[in-house]
Amino acid sequence: MRVLVVHNHYGSAQPSGENKVVGQEVALLRGAGHEVGVFERRSDDIAGRSLPGKVAVPLLVPWNPGVRRELAARLRAERPDVAHVHNVFPLLSPSVLAACADAGVPAVATLHNYTQVCPPGTLQRDGRPCTECVGSAPLPAVRHGCYRDSRLATVPLAVSLAANRRRWWTGVERFFCISAAQRDVLVGAGMPAGRMAVKHNFVPDTDARRSGPGEHVLYLGRLAEAKGVRLLMAAWDEIAAGGGAGVPLVIAGTGPLEAEVAAWAAGRDDVRYVGLYGPEQCRRALARAVAVVAPSTWLEAFGLVVVEAMAAGVPAVAAGHGAFTELVEDGRTGLLHRPGDAGSLASCLRRITAEGDHNAEWGRAARLRYERGFSPAVGLERLVEGYRTAIAGRSALARGGDPRAGRGWEQQMTRCRLCGSEAMASVVDLGATPPCESFLAAEQLDRPEPAYPLHLRVCTECWLAQLPPLITPEDTFSEYAYFSSYSHSWVEHARTFVEGAVERLGLGADSFVVEVASNDGYLLRHVVDRGIRCLGVEPSVNVGAAARDAGVPTVTEFLGPDTGAAVRAEHGPADLVVANNVYAHIPDVVGFTQGLRALVADDGWVSVEVQHLLTLIEENQYDTIYHEHFQYYTVASAARALASGGLTLVDVELLPTHGGSIRLWSRPAEVAGEPSRRVAEVLDREKAAGLQELTGYAEFSARVAKVRRDLLRFLIDAAERGETVVGYGAPGKGNTLLNHCGIRPDLLPYTVDRNPYKHGRFTPGTRIPVLPPERIAADRPDYVLVLPWNLREELTGQLSFVHEWGGRLVFPIPELSIVEVER
Repeated sequence: MRVLVVHNHYGSAQPSGENKVVGQEVALLRGAGHEVGVFERRSDDIAGRSLPGKVAVPLLVPWNPGVRRELAARLRAERPDVAHVHNVFPLLSPSVLAACADAGVPAVATLHNYTQVCPPGTLQRDGRPCTECVGSAPLPAVRHGCYRDSRLATVPLAVSLAANRRRWWTGVERFFCISAAQRDVLVGAGMPAGRMAVKHNFVPDTDARRSGPGEHVLYLGRLAEAKGVRLLMAAWDEIAAGGGAGVPLVIAGTGPLEAEVAAWAAGRDDVRYVGLYGPEQCRRALARAVAVVAPSTWLEAFGLVVVEAMAAGVPAVAAGHGAFTELVEDGRTGLLHRPGDAGSLASCLRRITAEGDHNAEWGRAARLRYERGFSPAVGLERLVEGYRTAIAGRSALARGGDPRAGRGWEQQMTRCRLCGSEAMASVVDLGATPPCESFLAAEQLDRPEPAYPLHLRVCTECWLAQLPPLITPEDTFSEYAYFSSYSHSWVEHARTFVEGAVERLGLGADSFVVEVASNDGYLLRHVVDRGIRCLGVEPSVNVGAAARDAGVPTVTEFLGPDTGAAVRAEHGPADLVVANNVYAHIPDVVGFTQGLRALVADDGWVSVEVQHLLTLIEENQYDTIYHEHFQYYTVASAARALASGGLTLVDVELLPTHGGSIRLWSRPAEVAGEPSRRVAEVLDREKAAGLQELTGYAEFSARVAKVRRDLLRFLIDAAERGETVVGYGAPGKGNTLLNHCGIRPDLLPYTVDRNPYKHGRFTPGTRIPVLPPERIAADRPDYVLVLPWNLREELTGQLSFVHEWGGRLVFPIPELSIVEVER
């Protein structure tokens, strides 16, 4: 791949994490064999300019026509596949986006801060968080002189923001946000959610890792108010007044507060100010640290020093807001203090220096977190995937948004993604909701939360039911909250499937099985146990790591034609490819199916399990509609989808899972033969139900409205009687139900879930706390609302203990039912 990186280097007098990230990404791409050029300006060069040249700098901040012409010429000459834009202030300007458009080269932009919605990019004023300019004209920034405490210096930035807001939003094919916290703020300000992916910065691995308890607490960064330097000094003074931490505080960096820090540290044994460290000095200092401290008072978009500490196996103490809440797991990889609270910071520093055993444990966990989420391998994968998406998006746009044009699916708002038809009819409109698996941490409750329309339509040409692709698979599945192994019934379902597949296909020691979207290895563990070679292809970094920890070979990939071919080339063709509960989760149906075909042997089999639209409609299962499911299949539409990638449907099984699913057995078209009698029978049932004409969908919306009315009436009546109702489970379907019904903690004070990943978090949109299951027995509620109603038999048994105090279970789907539990 040919990439041109566009970046304005910050001045060398101040440490710049952004400069470091850009340099590391260039080296990473080149090391992987990609051709990378750099179009750059350097702020250091301003000092050598003539007086007129210096005067012209602020005038060209909003728009630099010379840069536009120069960059467009280079793009036309070199014809890169993609241009990757980083910082454009002060010498480049947003004119670089126009240059990309002039040359017809797709642009990707990494958003390292908040300059698209806040002139100085910090979301801070006078040492406190500020969002006054977000989503509005940036006049308050000028009035307060937010950039360098100067109204005059702020004006060019404010003018650039106001004049180029639209250009940023329309001129970039793909945005890389460096944290979910940053993405939430930017989407809340109106930036295009469908083109904004979270791509954390990576950090090169290091041989300088901590080997003992450490010698000092380390602050490494810019000496500025926004970085919490004064807060740190106040906290350290409090610690010193109480007898000290037992190790010194080392402060390395430069900035506006340098003189103040140097004077404060002078003559003290418990503080050392060492000035600006070079790269090797930083590595050595990190490896000798008890902990790093990052007490920023502004909402950091990332926090590079925290990840560098993770690579060295060092825990962090960080402010409990912004990106730090994603990087630091409180009590596991470090500690989070209350933002802006010197006492809380002092308490955390005392604890992390005093509790040696915990500190060592947190350091090991931090290193593991680095390996799974911030290593060069992970960074390269997400970087290249973003480039491919941008290239495909520009290609699809050039072809009129044709859904067969690679992965340009973000253009498909009104076209069917399978056949390209614009003949789309409404099935049900559930309003706007957040993504169903975007559970919130406590620190996120005061932040804007993006919500997207949830409107199911059906194509009246091929009859594929689908949602508009308003979120990306990368946003949902790069870090995923669902672990299949926490459902006993689902693990048992997987075991039964493996037994049946082994018998049906004659699989043995010489066979090879691949599962796509293999989650935490819940299914392939049964394959491993039988001594059959296997491989998981799983896009989520966290659950893929759990699978590898369980002994299941797993690669972290999103499947498409290229990745399918690459996996086949490295591991060989598969006798069986399994794709359970993923075929609905991919917006590029054709590309994904081509990936399945690339994986499977020419005489092999593909097994796909997916929810059946027939039972969804008949049994009123509307809560299974959510953004992560881009489409809903009948056997008829699934057969068309499989054929688009060169596979032919040969058999179908009807399953009870997820309220009613279909297992689709297909083979390469060349060897498939005639479909079974069962295929014809199910096709006849679908036709009789009217699912290939609009009559089959006509009454669905009215039945959905009745579920909402009945459930709300029950909850309100129970509250008025003084009876308590709590939830059980926090599945995606439950979040669709809760948001559509408008249920909040006043009607459902909490729900519980067996997945510890969700404990202490809050449901998206409705913000209902998620607690451990033991809470039900402790509180003895009158009713338990079962949100994963599809596991009715399993959960009725698990919850039989509520009989002890006369509790009852409530199932909302397909219609409200209240169940007396027997012993």
